[in-house]
Amino acid sequence: MKIPVLPPDINKSGYDFRIETHDGQKAIRFGLGAIKNVGDNAVEAILKVRQQNGLFTDIADFLRRVRPHRSVTRAAVECLIKVGAFDSLHPNRQQLLQALELLWDQACKRRSGTSGVVR
Repeated sequence: MKIPVLPPDINKSGYDFRIETHDGQKAIRFGLGAIKNVGDNAVEAILKVRQQNGLFTDIADFLRRVRPHRSVTRAAVECLIKVGAFDSLHPNRQQLLQALELLWDQACKRRSGTSGVVR
């Protein structure tokens, strides 16, 4: 049918697949709920935070805002990076994966209000 399927996007995808206009034609946007190992609760938390506080500006902003939700695990964020959900914010997936540990720890520290690492 030659309908383009767009990759998941942390700022554009909903829970399910949805139709959107891309380059002047209809396309299907991959839903976050279809990403393996992310989980329904994580997707719901991400969508809720995005709806309440606006689009994510970068992965650090994403982690600061979703980290209080225990359902958004590091493994889920890794899967989101690997499938390209953050490509619109930072197109180099390898760099994001390498920076994830440090960014994750920083988000945990902010949440706990301590200088120690909380996992």
